[in-house]
Amino acid sequence: MRVREATLADVDGAADVLSTAHEHYAWAVWAFPGPDRRARLRGLFRADLALAVSAPGDSTVWVVDD
Repeated sequence: MRVREATLADVDGAADVLSTAHEHYAWAVWAFPGPDRRARLRGLFRADLALAVSAPGDSTVWVVDD
């Protein structure tokens, strides 16, 4: 398993994983009511991840290649 610093190319995949993982968390149900919760979470995570990886050398996002 190889752990590496994320790039902009990893944002969509990471946002998919995080939105799926958090879809039924209490805070997500409260913050994003309705059937489009996962899509809205994905947008939130995508924006946050893109911002986090946009500063080379300062990224706090790590991914695993598999």
